[in-house]
Amino acid sequence: MKTHIKKQFFLYFILIVLLSLSVNSSLIADETLHSADYWPTNGWRSSTPEEQGMDSGKLADMLEYINEKKLTIDSVTIIRNGYIVTDAYLNPLLKFDKKHIIHSCTKSIMSALIGIAIDKGYVKDIQQPVIGFFPDKKFANMDERKKAITIEHLLTMSHGIRTQDSFLYKWKGFMKMHKSNDWVKFILDQPMDAMPGERFDYSNMSSFLLSAIIHKQTKTSTLSFARKHLFEPLGITDIKWSKNLNGIHKGWGEMWLTPRDMAKIGWLYLNKGVWEDKQIVPKKWVEDSTKKIKFPKSFRKVYDEDGDLMIFKSIWARTLYNYFWEISDGYGYQWWIDDAGIYSTIGYGGQYIMVVPEKNMVVVFTSVLKKANFSKPGVILKDYIIPSVSSEKLISPDIAEQKRLKSLIKATDKNVKSVKVPSLPEMAQKISGQTYKYNANKHGYEKITLTFKPNKKTAMLKHVIRNYEHSLEIGLDNIYRVTYIRGNQIALKGHWSNNNTFVMLYNYIGNTIRGKSTITFKNNKLVLLNDDITQGKTERTGQVE
Repeated sequence: MKTHIKKQFFLYFILIVLLSLSVNSSLIADETLHSADYWPTNGWRSSTPEEQGMDSGKLADMLEYINEKKLTIDSVTIIRNGYIVTDAYLNPLLKFDKKHIIHSCTKSIMSALIGIAIDKGYVKDIQQPVIGFFPDKKFANMDERKKAITIEHLLTMSHGIRTQDSFLYKWKGFMKMHKSNDWVKFILDQPMDAMPGERFDYSNMSSFLLSAIIHKQTKTSTLSFARKHLFEPLGITDIKWSKNLNGIHKGWGEMWLTPRDMAKIGWLYLNKGVWEDKQIVPKKWVEDSTKKIKFPKSFRKVYDEDGDLMIFKSIWARTLYNYFWEISDGYGYQWWIDDAGIYSTIGYGGQYIMVVPEKNMVVVFTSVLKKANFSKPGVILKDYIIPSVSSEKLISPDIAEQKRLKSLIKATDKNVKSVKVPSLPEMAQKISGQTYKYNANKHGYEKITLTFKPNKKTAMLKHVIRNYEHSLEIGLDNIYRVTYIRGNQIALKGHWSNNNTFVMLYNYIGNTIRGKSTITFKNNKLVLLNDDITQGKTERTGQVE
């Protein structure tokens, strides 16, 4: 009898447990997701993908795709409902708390600063003529068209000035500007190609003029203004931003932020400019900035230095934007707009802050992608990340797929194993300590010296570039050695591929400078072939000094 009672009790217990699990499972299925009830000012909180209605398996597939295609993506950070669901650092040299150059993502931040400046009364409105901000300067090629350029035309890259400072022109105008003493005057001295507002022509100089206006109107640096009114309220403290010789910050780029801080910019805009229940960027400014105003996928008119239309280059530009560039159907106030409702800030080499309002999601990529792959993060967003959102409610955890996702993320944290350094070839001993003088080149490289010592795991590289000498350590045991120069971290490793050729891999950590240098020595001469991921191939020659 007692045994029968025990069996009944056990069966009741099992039944209660099963009912409890069923109820919990039902509650999970019924729990509708909302934005987090905290602000990530002091740091982001994390959750599993399933806790935010996302499929871990699809996110794992994303990382496998990146690995299979050998895409040089440094990091992927995915925020949904205010929680980090994936934070993968695919370059072992880049850690989550290290800054990365964001290139033209800076432009969208520059746009936010203009919105704040208008809100605070430093600038009247977007219809203010640009010329009027610089009454102390006289500009060449002045006509009614140039007088009509407004802040809005700078924001929408439709000012009509012949700047020729984008990849379509191989940055010719950009390089000329850098040689001038007054960048504002240089830009506004250039002739006009079109009426303001008539056509879109991507221009870095537009964003620099916006920075110059902030600098002039606020009587402080653009970065100081940004720290006080944008970065500090968001808890962003680790920023680097270059400025020119006149002390004006480069509004088009050269800003460095951590990926998690980049995500804060996206989250601010997703929340219509609100942070900690305060309106940091005016709501209307966010809305106006992220709606399509200009149409870069229409016929692109590309002009030469004489103002003549380059027909084939124009057709090529239209084809490129129409068929090979994701998430860029239009342009707002320094934001790229996609017809699917996504808006993004996009930087050279694959830097992205992508905001997906429909999914309450922000996605950040930092990368060192070659030109053919610049648009890949947009492809990954549409093919893997957005499809990973399977529900607006909590879903049951997929333990196996969560483990696969974690294993793929952890695999990138493992350093490459050290190898035994082989004996140095005769050439290494012959050229060790010899200084080679480069033949004339446009990059300003002057001298190079390599120093090798028997049985050492490292070598030394000494370079003289534009009269500046710096020394870097090279790992010979398959492990990168990192040297700090002018605030930059430069990692090098190398090996002798044959008796006369030394191969060196370089990685400017957090920057888009990465590749391989192959140096061949013969008869007191050297040939250096450089294969950079973003810049392509170059050759330099030299001889013993």
